[in-house]
Amino acid sequence: MTPNRTLYLEPSPVRADGGFQVGKLPASIELQDLSGLGHPTSPGRAIRAKCMDCSGGNDAEVRKCVAVGCALWAFRMGSNPFHGRTAQ
Repeated sequence: MTPNRTLYLEPSPVRADGGFQVGKLPASIELQDLSGLGHPTSPGRAIRAKCMDCSGGNDAEVRKCVAVGCALWAFRMGSNPFHGRTAQ
């Protein structure tokens, strides 16, 4: 069953937006509801999921990615290469 995504929208509080719908703040949504929408539970998994989406669901293509200008490129393998390392 597809979730009713309108439950996760609200009128924008910014007057210039003219009352258009915007996404609710994730912290205001119950954890079970966020999980039910299929959102990953960690930033690393979210990044990996986006890279998989970008590469057409092919994990080999994620590994071979040449989009070095992408903000997620260094994190595409599901880990933080900066964690625990110091600049040389």
